[in-house]
Amino acid sequence: MNSAKIEALSQGLGRTYEELVAVGLVSSAQPLTRLFEGDDELIQKPTTGISLCFWEETRRLEKIIITLIPAFDGHAVYAGGLPAPYSLEMNKSGIRSLFGVPIQAKGLIKIPGSAGQISGGWDAYKLSEQTHPNTRVGFTYTEDMRVKTLAFALIDTGHA
Repeated sequence: MNSAKIEALSQGLGRTYEELVAVGLVSSAQPLTRLFEGDDELIQKPTTGISLCFWEETRRLEKIIITLIPAFDGHAVYAGGLPAPYSLEMNKSGIRSLFGVPIQAKGLIKIPGSAGQISGGWDAYKLSEQTHPNTRVGFTYTEDMRVKTLAFALIDTGHA
């Protein structure tokens, strides 16, 4: 996957799986799967380190998660290109200087059930309505404030 396709997918949030297949942004050769029984989200992993999340009822693309730093040993990370202004190596201070004050944020937290592991928290920013209507970008951080995941998501999904 390349930066242009990631940009097109981020602008395609809210479109259905079928619409994205029709325009060549998503492959019908890869199945949509549930992470666990009873989950209302269908996931497609088009390349290592990227997950596309669709709401089961509507099959609309609601979230794109890009893993930049593994959560645990053996966890897959994305190594391809990202659209500007994103890069494979970012940190919280760089994100805040680029995007400003987040619309939502959470600081350092102890991860429940993780034997004391610390997360660096997260920040979320609303993107331009002209290019990314109803879309936010979110960043999760490691304990040393490097960006662990980059996620594009609908702000209002229309469901709980």
